Amino acid sequence: MRKGIIFLIAIFLIGIVSAEIKISEPLDIYNLGDRIYVDVSGIRGADSGNLNIDLVCSNNSINLVRISARAFSKEEEQEYEIPYKVLNKEDLEISNLSQIVGNCQIKASLGQLSSATKVFRISRDVRVSAKLNKLRFNPGEQMILEVSAIKANGKPLNGFVEVSNATKISKAIKEGNLKEIFSMPKTSEAGEYLLNIRAYEANGDEVLNEGSTTLKFIVNQVASFVKTSISSEKATPGEKFKIGAQVFDQSGKEMPGSVMVRIVSPKDEITEMTIDSGKFKEIEFPLNATAGEWKIIASFDKVQDSRKFEMKRIQKAKFYFEDDSILAIKNIGNSLYNRTINLKIGTEMRTLHLRIKEGEVRKFNLKAPNGEYEVVVDDGVENLKKNVLLTGSAISIDDLGDNGIFSLGSLIIILAIIAAGIGAYFLIRYKRTRKVGIAAKSDKKEDMVDMTKKEEGSAEKSLVVNGGKYPSSVLAIRLKNFEDLNENSLEEFRSIVRETSTPKGLIDWRREYTFIVFSPIITKTYANEIIAIRTASKIVERLKAHNKKFNNKILFGIGINSGDLVTAREGKKLKYTSIGNTISLAKKLSDMADEKILISEEVRKKAIREARVEKAGNLNNKTIYSVKEIKNVEASQEKLKELLRRMNRKSE
Repeated sequence: MRKGIIFLIAIFLIGIVSAEIKISEPLDIYNLGDRIYVDVSGIRGADSGNLNIDLVCSNNSINLVRISARAFSKEEEQEYEIPYKVLNKEDLEISNLSQIVGNCQIKASLGQLSSATKVFRISRDVRVSAKLNKLRFNPGEQMILEVSAIKANGKPLNGFVEVSNATKISKAIKEGNLKEIFSMPKTSEAGEYLLNIRAYEANGDEVLNEGSTTLKFIVNQVASFVKTSISSEKATPGEKFKIGAQVFDQSGKEMPGSVMVRIVSPKDEITEMTIDSGKFKEIEFPLNATAGEWKIIASFDKVQDSRKFEMKRIQKAKFYFEDDSILAIKNIGNSLYNRTINLKIGTEMRTLHLRIKEGEVRKFNLKAPNGEYEVVVDDGVENLKKNVLLTGSAISIDDLGDNGIFSLGSLIIILAIIAAGIGAYFLIRYKRTRKVGIAAKSDKKEDMVDMTKKEEGSAEKSLVVNGGKYPSSVLAIRLKNFEDLNENSLEEFRSIVRETSTPKGLIDWRREYTFIVFSPIITKTYANEIIAIRTASKIVERLKAHNKKFNNKILFGIGINSGDLVTAREGKKLKYTSIGNTISLAKKLSDMADEKILISEEVRKKAIREARVEKAGNLNNKTIYSVKEIKNVEASQEKLKELLRRMNRKSE
């Protein structure tokens, strides 16, 4: 009797020790007005008491959620997630925001159990930086002011900017950036000026977050005119050409400064450079620079000067071999190449009379009795000498420009192959369409949700009271650079998930996390692990292809876990509640994965025949695995059947 009582007490104490409430960790820092998300797990119900979730800052405690303990199951641990709370007076129901500024924690309690997050900070600071397009300005000159305002939480400010002192500006700032153009009066005195810049965010009449900075600039004396100089009235492509500029003020005195020089070709092609006043710069025009009249426009502030010069015409070619027998001659000059080429093959001399347009390449196939020959190409200005291996029956030179790349016979063959390919494509597509149509007619079942239509099914994590418990697979995707992704990359990600998941998986979008639920209610099978792995493999392939093409990379991790979910249907939406760690383990695997697929031990056991995996470490004292390859089981079975058929034929 006494041993039995001791045993029961031990069991009771073990239950108390193992019970634990866990809270999702917050960010390190928040600003006033931010949303704060809280996810509590390990909850077991009771006949009395409440689940309390509180925000505790210094000596102030603000209740965020209070739910009766009777709302939760006493047999199984459950999770509860607060959609979000906004850090303002209205949502927190407080009278003074200073109550929550500083170091804080989230605390959760249920009966004798309690838990708290790490210490984080709630701030009202804004880091403000500003710049002008340059330091010095002339009176009346356009000035460009750029202001950047980033909150302490690292997010851009959406609010207002006020500028005072040298000038007055009051503007809205969006996504942390403001660009404003203004000018000082033309009568402004030369000297140093100061801008006071304040950026803030408000909720009604109350300022939530704010910061400030200052900026200095200088007003210069005014330039009167610019003088341009050139080394010659004619320029030769490939040779150096000098351009100089001088700036003079209203008194005719030379003054320092950088002159913007634009060189404009007859085709309106523009080359830009800057030249310091009183200095010269050398420029070397390319060999194919357009012949004709060119213009130089020198500008300093609002004054400018222009000069004209002539670009000479030159004939110039480049000789080179594409392989041992193909001689290429390219016109690299700026006019028609109209010259006679001397071509020596061994001891035999040939001449080519050529007319090659600008930028055009002519190719010649050299032939000679099999052997190595010294080939010399010379136009009187340029020459090329090279030993090449030639084949043929006699020395000859074939102009490859006469017949083009393809002969008529080869074009007919190519067109025939293309036509045959198109016919085969439509034949295969017709057969597949018939098979799919027949299968769709015979596959009906009253208990299953029909998700085969081209409509996106969705899932929603919530507290399901009246539902069934089903073994399901959960695919979790975490976007690790969610905050840095532009709208185009996010839309591409959503499109990839929809296209690869539909119709078997139902999608639950949650900011940087996306969950795809494969439930027997939808897939009509309990073998959902390999469906989840195949879907994940397609997503990885599509995301990696995206990252190769675009600069805005999508950094991701994918985790897959299997376990029981309590699910219920509401129209096209599947509502589900996690039992145990079905969801949380998939989520943790996605956190650990780096552009690959990590799976739990449960998933590996059920997909071992169709997926090749390797150990990737441990999580919660359990081995996790990385998917390396998806086996083609159907192809292997077909090969085995074919081998058996051959063996039967031989035995007969």
